[in-house]
Amino acid sequence: AARNLTGIIPRALGSLKKLTYLNLSGNHLHGTIPSDLGNLTSLIELDLSSNAFIGGGIPKELGNLTRLRRLNLSNNALGGLIPVELSRLENLETLYLVCVGLSGDMPSELSRLTKLKEMHISCNRGLRGVIPQDLWKCSQLEILCLSGNALTGCVPREFGRLEKLKVFDLGMNRLVGVVPVEVVQLPVLRELKLGGNLL
Repeated sequence: AARNLTGIIPRALGSLKKLTYLNLSGNHLHGTIPSDLGNLTSLIELDLSSNAFIGGGIPKELGNLTRLRRLNLSNNALGGLIPVELSRLENLETLYLVCVGLSGDMPSELSRLTKLKEMHISCNRGLRGVIPQDLWKCSQLEILCLSGNALTGCVPREFGRLEKLKVFDLGMNRLVGVVPVEVVQLPVLRELKLGGNLL
């Protein structure tokens, strides 16, 4: 957590194979996220949010961290695509990719994250394309926040199968069409935010 750390993450950190928690959030770390972190295969939580990383994208090697339950890379100017390899994080429960400068489409392979309870992929103006309808397979989802991107197309009717969903935020995108009644009638839905679209 915040300790006013500066500089870059040393590649040697990737040799700490028994490390289970790595929280370097809220510092002034810069450079890129080293791919060597993909060697930390005992990690349960990785939080690098709110630093000054610029460029380099999200290392695809993070897909090797199959024990990971929580991943937070928010508030860094990483850029690039969402690596398909993140779909290998079969134990992931919480994913934060907020304000990281993502571009391209959301990979449909994210639907393989079947233990995911919270998905926050917001405020990435270069993230475009349709919302993968297969995300309904993430049946444990309680919070799905995809606001502030440039997503197009319709709200998938299949999302009406997300029976544990409590918060659903698709605000400030470029979505069109009508909101499926199956979504509106989700049994435990408390917040539905769709403002700033063309619905």
